[in-house]
Amino acid sequence: MKNEQWVHLYTVRDPVGAAFVGAQLFPAGAPKARVSRERVQNVLRDSFARYGLPEEVQTDWEPVLNPPSGDNLPSLFTLWLIGLGILHLNARPGVATDDAEVERGHRTLYDYAIADYLDWPLEQLQQHLPQACQEFDHEYPSRAHGCMGSPPLVAHPELLHNLRTFDHAYELALFDLRRVDAFLATHIFERKVGKTGQISLGWGEIRYSVGRTWAGQIVQIRFDPADRSFVAYAQDQPIQRWKARGVEIEDIVGFSIATPCPVPQQLPLPLCFQEVSPCETSQV
Repeated sequence: MKNEQWVHLYTVRDPVGAAFVGAQLFPAGAPKARVSRERVQNVLRDSFARYGLPEEVQTDWEPVLNPPSGDNLPSLFTLWLIGLGILHLNARPGVATDDAEVERGHRTLYDYAIADYLDWPLEQLQQHLPQACQEFDHEYPSRAHGCMGSPPLVAHPELLHNLRTFDHAYELALFDLRRVDAFLATHIFERKVGKTGQISLGWGEIRYSVGRTWAGQIVQIRFDPADRSFVAYAQDQPIQRWKARGVEIEDIVGFSIATPCPVPQQLPLPLCFQEVSPCETSQV
């Protein structure tokens, strides 16, 4: 970019219709800088508002969207999708074919909408992206399987019908913490108790005290949705219980619940009659 500014290109793409349902440029201080989870959520929110909530979202193993390697603790990004009724899938590490369409879409969009405009300011280039996506989706023939040479949204007009509607203003009405609790309850997390009798449980390295008696031992952690607690087990026996921290609605969604409005409001209800083609998101 102009003045050698580094940027990240984030795209959201439907793998069935090969349509670009979202694209965003983010400034980066360095080539390996990460786009924050909050920014990724905002890109997806815009896509959901235009095309409705998908059944699945697939990403690569971007660290801000996933737990540390080898840990089965779900990330807050995963829990956000679960709360909206969306399954989070991951491309397999090192398996290029899982992300082939996404990477090819990146290159196509870059060559068409960015490569010849690198001297433009970032704000102007960003304003240019939605128009480029519209042209790809509505006008340009696609070689994607299933499009048969037609533009993506001509071949797949069903993508234009929001079967599970999403509105930024009513996200909290659509988000269901019970889905999150049921999902967490299916997981078992193993932790080694530290010298001081504590364990760390993700989401900002929140620490819980098990007791020095268990220092150096492996304990299992389970989530009890009945009272939203984490329970530590040793030899299949519960040894400690704590109120879960870091998994409230505001922690997952990223903003607080608004104070009740004194005037009655009609909230749009999500409709779920049939499946919506999944979306994919990836970063270059």
